[in-house]
Amino acid sequence: MISRITWIVCCLALCYVPIQSQTYLGIGAGGSFSTDTPFRLFLPLGYEVKDHFSIQMEPGLIIRGNPSVIQKFAPDSDAALGIISYLHLPLLLKGRLNTPHFSLYATVGVEAAWGVKLSINYIDESMTFQNYLSFQDAGILQYDLGACGGIGIETSIRNGKIIFLDYRYYLGLIDLDPYTDISIFNQGHAFCLGLLLPLGSGQ
Repeated sequence: MISRITWIVCCLALCYVPIQSQTYLGIGAGGSFSTDTPFRLFLPLGYEVKDHFSIQMEPGLIIRGNPSVIQKFAPDSDAALGIISYLHLPLLLKGRLNTPHFSLYATVGVEAAWGVKLSINYIDESMTFQNYLSFQDAGILQYDLGACGGIGIETSIRNGKIIFLDYRYYLGLIDLDPYTDISIFNQGHAFCLGLLLPLGSGQ
């Protein structure tokens, strides 16, 4: 119950930044070379508090691979992976170190997520199989909450547009399987490339 209340509070916090305070909107996408975060697509929306600090939220879609899920369904398989697709909402504080040609930045914050699809991918005799399950039937929580942080580099191009390259790490704080002795936590990292468009000054 406490976890659900925390998730709701985080979602409400994401809506707190007023529309007139938006200073940039963009799009970003990427993933990792490992299976923990094969794909991420998001829309960064930020408000600059000061020259070197901003508040940023990044609603989007993320796919997380979690080998611990297999312990519930295929514990003897060495080539299997649980895949969970989430609609996620990171809320971040962003600090920048500006130089004449580019800016280095670091982000830290929280992330709430709601699962939209769960599947088990496994290989048997050189053939790949995919089995889709409901969260209820699988005994896996449909929501997740965790801490995230990262570093990146950005630079301005024409008409105030900004391109960025970002590295992000996520650490889940909720056990996705509270019903058994198996502990399942999401974690992962991703590299993302994106573009920011200025919307105007905050009011």
